[in-house]
Amino acid sequence: MKKATRVSAPSNDLSSRLPGFRLIHGTLLLVALMVVSFLLASPVAYMTAGSAGLVASGIAAAVCTLAGIAGFVISQMCLHKIDVFSGLLLGVGVRMFLPLASVFLVLWHRPLLDNGMIYYLLLYYLIMLFADIAIILPSIAASHEVQRTTG
Repeated sequence: MKKATRVSAPSNDLSSRLPGFRLIHGTLLLVALMVVSFLLASPVAYMTAGSAGLVASGIAAAVCTLAGIAGFVISQMCLHKIDVFSGLLLGVGVRMFLPLASVFLVLWHRPLLDNGMIYYLLLYYLIMLFADIAIILPSIAASHEVQRTTG
């Protein structure tokens, strides 16, 4: 008696056909979210500290965006090479290091401290953290499914 084999149809998902699509798509989503967040926080920054508040808010948004992108890229690249937990832990460490280092720099630079940059760092860091989690979790689930079906 012959065993019946199941043939699955090829996936039409763009991320499965283009390996770097998920990385580029996630990065663009993070940047777009941070631009929108900056634009929403700009009136508050301007009303509280004028143009110096906008500068502090912009620097904080740039730092958190760079940290979020670096953490996201590291997490995505480590997703298939090492175990998922180690990749996420490395991504979280990188994502946390840049804003934390900038807090110490802000403490030495009084004008940024007076214009509320630490508050903006906290705001943008939390936004980036939640966005990263929302984008990375489906990747982890997809990676887990691939590992379960192949191994």
